[in-house]
Amino acid sequence: LVDYAAAGIVIVDLKTREIVKQKLLSLTKLSSDQPAYLLASPTVVKLAKHMPMCVIIGSVAGQLHVLQGAELQETLGFPITMDSISAQVAVEDVTGDGFLEMVVGDDSGNIVCVNHKGVRLWEQETQVSIESSVLFANLYSDKSMEIILITKFGDLWVLNGKTGLPDKGFPMTLNTLVHSSVHLLHLSPSTSKSDYHLSAVIPAISGMYIVDLNARCVDMIPTSGDMVPHTVQSDHIDPFNPGLELLATSLSGELVCLSTGTVHSPDFDVSIETWPSDALNGNGFTHKKSSFALVCGRGLSTRDASGKTFLLNFKIHDKQASETTPRSFNVTLSIGRRYILLKESVILTSSLQSFEYYVPTPPIPTRSTMTLEICNDHGQCDHASFTVRFNVSFEDTLAWCLALPFFALVASYLWLLRNESTISLPTVIKIQKRS
Repeated sequence: LVDYAAAGIVIVDLKTREIVKQKLLSLTKLSSDQPAYLLASPTVVKLAKHMPMCVIIGSVAGQLHVLQGAELQETLGFPITMDSISAQVAVEDVTGDGFLEMVVGDDSGNIVCVNHKGVRLWEQETQVSIESSVLFANLYSDKSMEIILITKFGDLWVLNGKTGLPDKGFPMTLNTLVHSSVHLLHLSPSTSKSDYHLSAVIPAISGMYIVDLNARCVDMIPTSGDMVPHTVQSDHIDPFNPGLELLATSLSGELVCLSTGTVHSPDFDVSIETWPSDALNGNGFTHKKSSFALVCGRGLSTRDASGKTFLLNFKIHDKQASETTPRSFNVTLSIGRRYILLKESVILTSSLQSFEYYVPTPPIPTRSTMTLEICNDHGQCDHASFTVRFNVSFEDTLAWCLALPFFALVASYLWLLRNESTISLPTVIKIQKRS
């Protein structure tokens, strides 16, 4: 078996550290042109609301697998055969029918959109290898998503989610080598608060490219070292900056931090723009403003909560939510696995809705990281984490009460000796008796 490569999926219970289920997907020779390697993380979602959680993964052997439930049963209509798949499979409702579709590219440059039944809805040829995941955004405020992707040689494509046809002005050629996905965020080309465009940030060998997807304009920021083939990440780092910071690394060991400084309108919460990982929470590939997001405001830091309950405020954004098309979310507030402080189901009837809860504090005083998470009906989630001190102010007060008398004694002793040039220390003499 040393001459063979095997690909499989293993489910491990992290609490008991036991293997729950394992399934062999493919077995090939190492000398094969398409060996059985899995180069990307699986995507775990519900493709349809009535379906169980599915494990979706593509292999270098050119097979797209959809495995259902804890038993990892192959879904009817799968696997689908393609060329080698190197990137994580992206999922989103690109057609507006209420089901999640899978969109993935292969080494031959083919982009394929597949529904939950294994039917190919469309296929587009880019003729250049695709090594990164595609992203989604609603550029024109309609019911269909646009698909944004970059090829290995720097061809930027924007495809219509329903038809797979490229938008006008695309593809755009950057003439550079690219190994990562694009990064989406709104940037303002001026100081106007209402004039901000969705842009694609692309780290490449020659520098960092910024493409305005509305104006079809390209700008390039040169860097001293080759950029590492990983997606640029964005988050709130500087609390005094009105926009986000972009983080990227280079092959020469440099950490690049760029401030956007974009000024948004007052009704636009900049926390929707954060994208701190390649795939949002493991299975998110859509820009939050085009999909859904948890809005907790920026600058979350250490907080104090005392008493039996504390007040929790947050907002949920969902672009498609309305009174005629309400959206449901499961809300969970937890401290690790030890405490579940809140577990509720909420209904959104507008694109941005506020929620307020009085949440019980943990039974013992503690300092911990609290995580607030929302998940939709497809198992796609968004979360925010922040540090909170629960009922520890009394312990701090007691500690100061015990420490203050000692500090006062030391200060009084030093004050009494302020004019002494020398200090006589007590001497202990031990006298030994003669026998």
